[in-house]
Amino acid sequence: MKGQLSFIIKPITLVMVVALLLLLYQSISTSIGRQKKIGETLDLTASATNILLILANSRDCLAYEAPLSKSLYANAIDVNRLDEFSKSYSGIEPECARSFDFGWRITITELRNTAKGIVGDKNWTFGARQFSPGNVPSVDFGMPVAIVYSEKIVKPGIMSIHLVDGELEKIAGVFDWDCAMGRMNKLTKSSLGIDIKSPITYDSGTNSLCSGSKIKSCRILDCEMAFKNLDQGKHVLTINYVNGKLVIK
Repeated sequence: MKGQLSFIIKPITLVMVVALLLLLYQSISTSIGRQKKIGETLDLTASATNILLILANSRDCLAYEAPLSKSLYANAIDVNRLDEFSKSYSGIEPECARSFDFGWRITITELRNTAKGIVGDKNWTFGARQFSPGNVPSVDFGMPVAIVYSEKIVKPGIMSIHLVDGELEKIAGVFDWDCAMGRMNKLTKSSLGIDIKSPITYDSGTNSLCSGSKIKSCRILDCEMAFKNLDQGKHVLTINYVNGKLVIK
């Protein structure tokens, strides 16, 4: 009976910790939000929230799975998976929560209660490193999580996302989508009409699509490409998937 009671108390304690953190974070977010004019961020915030929830609660992402019951607990993430993601996805978004419309980077901060208040104790990061240059729509958002080291060791944390809705992210997203469809034998040819505001170039050495002239921002792509650099203006591109490579004209 004691063991059963302990097994019940642990999830309840975990949920209480997450709930308290949620209240704290909402209070902080509300205070910050009053000082800023966000404008067009409602849709971006919804998208950012969806990505965070997938990352925290999907078995394919970071969700902690209890070894005996195989149960998942809301917003409880596995520290081992977190270490793995920070190494494997240091410059790209993981497939389990990939968006082909946006670019994003995640920061998870472990929190510690001190005499001076709650402070960040340890950080993990993963996702895209660079984003569209210039003043493009973006949002910074976060939610509380429980970082699970073991059934007995659970620490509070905040998982934050920086999400960007820019030209580079959208064009790279189209190419990556076509790459994914090609690999599943669902695409051999498509077309794309774009009106670009900043020159687009391709770095074959790093397999990255880049935007900008003097200072460039780049995103790593899923497929290698045969690609002719594009100047500002309107373009109609034909995209062919050939032997694992995108041929773009």
